[in-house]
Amino acid sequence: MSEKFTGTVVVTSSSDDESIRLDAESCTLTMGGSQPPRITLRDSLDRKTMHLDGATGYVDLKGLTGHVHVGGRGEDGGLFLDNADDQSTVRLDSGASLELGGHGSYGSVYLGNAEGRKTIAMYGKAGDIVLYSGPRQRSIRLSGQSGNVHLGGNGQDGDIFVENEAGETTIHLSGGEGVIHVPNADCAEDFRVAADAVLEAGDVVVFDRSAALRLSEREYDRRVAGVVSGAGDTRPGIVLGRDAKAEGRLPVALVGRVNCKVDAAFGAIDVGDLLTTSPRPGHAMKADDPARAFGAVLGKALSPLDRGEGMIPVLVALR
Repeated sequence: MSEKFTGTVVVTSSSDDESIRLDAESCTLTMGGSQPPRITLRDSLDRKTMHLDGATGYVDLKGLTGHVHVGGRGEDGGLFLDNADDQSTVRLDSGASLELGGHGSYGSVYLGNAEGRKTIAMYGKAGDIVLYSGPRQRSIRLSGQSGNVHLGGNGQDGDIFVENEAGETTIHLSGGEGVIHVPNADCAEDFRVAADAVLEAGDVVVFDRSAALRLSEREYDRRVAGVVSGAGDTRPGIVLGRDAKAEGRLPVALVGRVNCKVDAAFGAIDVGDLLTTSPRPGHAMKADDPARAFGAVLGKALSPLDRGEGMIPVLVALR
């Protein structure tokens, strides 16, 4: 059996205080008054799954999945938090967008630790992301306005570590020392290789008339460009002029240590000897003629070679 009521239904407490009012004209349900209102929903096992507490203003959802779904069934979902002027300053829409701020307010996000201290902050006004090492101690700041990244300060040195896929540090920028640590050995520059030239790491190379690289073929050649970087256990730490899209280019060591092909058939090589181009293609030899060596020296030997051919480390020093 059902009954229909028109107008307003009022439910009072034992002390005759109005506690529930259902107004059909305004479609309004009002709860509370002398006592704070609460609504509790339970499942078939008598577990509380939803609780609305008028005293605290809390909404407690304890669904079996722990999920809250807004929208669906042909409708887009959205969550909106409004300010006192009924303007939405926090918006989470079904387009996977989260917007904070607007209407004269700056949206900011703060993450704190167990002690309630701010550890990460995103400031909508300044466009900054700040990470804190301690109370009011900024250690990392990314500034959207200036486009700068600041590391360190407040008693902390700023460092950047770049690692390879094995987790090994390959580049370390030390704020405390003001030093860039690179484990690789030389500074090189990419140069164009002649179309008909076949070169490999460790080769001694010269420039042809078009400034392209070719294998060295004669002694004391003043066109010497240096040594192709990357032979043996040495790799370039810095490569200048690199274009990932360009083909037919190789790095030639300009500064530092590089492994170089040498031939001791033209004189035994000792540590500290100056090296120049040799008649053997792609190999260096000891420069024992000072008059001819000027302008043709490619570096200084860092290991000896008494006889035959080999690969030795060379300190690059074009002169």
